[in-house]
Amino acid sequence: MIPVDAKRGRDMQVENIELRGTLEKEILDKGEYLEVKFHQGGHLVKIDKEDVGTLTERAWSVNVRNSSSNPIPYLQRVHRGPTHRRTILFHRDILKAEATERVEHINGDSLDNRRSNLRIKKLLNAV
Repeated sequence: MIPVDAKRGRDMQVENIELRGTLEKEILDKGEYLEVKFHQGGHLVKIDKEDVGTLTERAWSVNVRNSSSNPIPYLQRVHRGPTHRRTILFHRDILKAEATERVEHINGDSLDNRRSNLRIKKLLNAV
């Protein structure tokens, strides 16, 4: 359970949650879910309360990927191994998606990472 002061209303800041990383972030309790505001870039990310542990245990940031002429922001972190680095996307991480699976944001908002907005699809050409 996330400790909050219920007298402050719906847009209250969640207290006692430490976010890792160097970028300034703020977590707001929206009732059924949490909204994370990344001050650099002003991005708002929606996550389920059950995923706050995944958010707080690593340093996550919003990165905008350019897909042709359509920039798409994603919540991601970088895993640095001894010989390589790998980008981990939050929506794939929380669903434990396999390499042969695609995770879609149902409402088209790539920063809405609530589980009710995510679905896994098998890739057709997967072996």
